[in-house]
Amino acid sequence: MAAAVGIVLDTVANTQKIFGSGEKRTTQGHIDDITALTIDSTKTYVATGEVGKNPKIIVWTASDVTLVKEFR
Repeated sequence: MAAAVGIVLDTVANTQKIFGSGEKRTTQGHIDDITALTIDSTKTYVATGEVGKNPKIIVWTASDVTLVKEFR
């Protein structure tokens, strides 16, 4: 994680996929710094949590960095 962006590194292909603001500015993702991160045991899902006035937790897929669920 870097600020409000989740980054998935493919060490074999040496490429990155970005979830959130990053290169593609979307409403999906965090608007404040990510301070918590967990990955499920199958490495399929990632959950990230942010700080801020109205923080949220977002669950997203590691393989194609798509939003699964958002919690306030």
